[in-house]
Amino acid sequence: MIGKKVAEAHGRRFKDINPANTLVQANLVGDDYLVEIEAEAILNE
Repeated sequence: MIGKKVAEAHGRRFKDINPANTLVQANLVGDDYLVEIEAEAILNE
């Protein structure tokens, strides 16, 4: 199950940060589907 592997990798990488996170796995069929990804971040400069 790829979703579980992604979640585990995310947990290892960000374990000390604990960012908000949503993981959605969509098993779409065909190449005609588009996926939109939105992200927001606050950078401390």
